[in-house]
Amino acid sequence: MTADANGLTGRYHGLDALRASMMMLGVYLHAVCAYATMDHIWWYKDAQTGVAWDLQCLFIHVFRLPMFFVMCGFFAALLVGKRGLGGFWRNRMLRIALPLVLFCYALVAFLRPMEYLGREFGHNPDALNRVWNYISHFRFLTPFTTMHLWFLVVLLCLYPLAPILQFALAGRIGTRVDALFGRLVASPAAPLAMGAVTFLTLLPMHSGILDTPNAIPEPRVLVAYAVFFTFGWLLFRRRDVLGIFGGRAWHYLAGALLFAAADLAFVKWQLDLRPTQSQAAILGTAVSGAVFCWLMIFALMGLFLRYANQPNERVRWISDSAYWIYLVHPVALLGIQIVLRDLQIAPLLKLLLTLGPSLGILFASYEWMVRGRWLGWLLNGTPRVTTRSVKLKDTADAPAVAQEA
Repeated sequence: MTADANGLTGRYHGLDALRASMMMLGVYLHAVCAYATMDHIWWYKDAQTGVAWDLQCLFIHVFRLPMFFVMCGFFAALLVGKRGLGGFWRNRMLRIALPLVLFCYALVAFLRPMEYLGREFGHNPDALNRVWNYISHFRFLTPFTTMHLWFLVVLLCLYPLAPILQFALAGRIGTRVDALFGRLVASPAAPLAMGAVTFLTLLPMHSGILDTPNAIPEPRVLVAYAVFFTFGWLLFRRRDVLGIFGGRAWHYLAGALLFAAADLAFVKWQLDLRPTQSQAAILGTAVSGAVFCWLMIFALMGLFLRYANQPNERVRWISDSAYWIYLVHPVALLGIQIVLRDLQIAPLLKLLLTLGPSLGILFASYEWMVRGRWLGWLLNGTPRVTTRSVKLKDTADAPAVAQEA
């Protein structure tokens, strides 16, 4: 995404890389899910599972998509500023809604038969015939599922906030909100304040953790993610304070790790109690997880703005590839996981043997099938060479003014 003197041209290299990193982290997350003891979180379950993998999955889950939705709100506000609401909606329907429809049906035609093969292979001598019967009768098309693309549905449900925020924050009301938001971000206690808001949205969740929605997202899920999206929108309006995050990044990260330890302790408590539940464990998970989430969001923004906010062609290439890779990564992961299913080695080694070839295939597919072709245009638009970046003053004590390089 690019940003002018008003923040609308030039490029937020650090934030763009952060957005892409959260998508890439999803590839690792889903590879790990195969070894977790939790049910129904991935297409394939390895014979060797352990609670340590559950904790790793949930550690990432706490902040990954919240961070991504903050970036979605930020870049949505930028896009409205550049193209107006009409241009914003045309762009989002093309870049989000159309890929969602196309890839939901295309991917399920691969993933459900592969999942079925993974279950039957090695257990049924007639596995291939059974899989062919499953495919030939189109049984893989029902029930409808958004799979790992549910976040795009949530995003489309939140985009109507764009005109609401655009008009609600016009004039004096917007000036006052901007002033309050600037003071909030400038305060070292900002992650605690935002954590209190997110804690309230976690109370309706099943385990004090953000629920993964069904094909039609539940209102509680939309409300929870709307908080992150709105924060990102307001952050773009007060992009002059972005430099504050860089100055405090390591302090925020230290605090995040402390609250992460507490959160994982409460999560472990819940996992050990299965199938029963403890309200104390759920409440502790919600409190510690909410604060951990926002400390991590502030830390990640600071680190990426501080260390990754300069043009870098390799980082830009990876950032541009992230959308495609996230869309199709389950096919590569699941295929290799099925091939390696009977390999009797430690789960960590099997994970590495899965991730390495999968990423190689995915990166190659982007270069040879997507980049510079119609798929690349659909997902990322027309590629442009951008040499300017938005510069940020690195300070923990005063707002920084984004300026054109």
